[in-house]
Amino acid sequence: AYVKELFGGLNPKNLPKASTFDNKYQYGEMLVEKNITVFSTCEHHLLPIYGKAHVAYFSNGNVIGLSKMNRIVDYYARRPQVQERLNIQIVRKLQEFLKWVETSPFEFDVTGMQGGFVRVKFYVGEEEDDS
Repeated sequence: AYVKELFGGLNPKNLPKASTFDNKYQYGEMLVEKNITVFSTCEHHLLPIYGKAHVAYFSNGNVIGLSKMNRIVDYYARRPQVQERLNIQIVRKLQEFLKWVETSPFEFDVTGMQGGFVRVKFYVGEEEDDS
């Protein structure tokens, strides 16, 4: 049971279903969910990785339920992982649910086994031109 929970993200049946909703109010600013707790396992050392994830996107007419972002992050974290790939997997999955995402920054902070700190960012799409 412990291994199934720790590495549940390897089973495609555990992928969360994402609900999207119409952006009825035409909210055009960046939507951000910060401080999503992340627990994973380093695929190289098989040691725990923990930290906080921050996910942000611009609506393309749809928004995703906040609890779904947490579940998507958790699903991909629950497998042997490296931070860079975790970033890419989460952003790509959000793009599937949201059809098209104008900008998708994903930032992952990890406190390592010796007190190290890593910040990884991954962007997809184009930022709006303010000019």
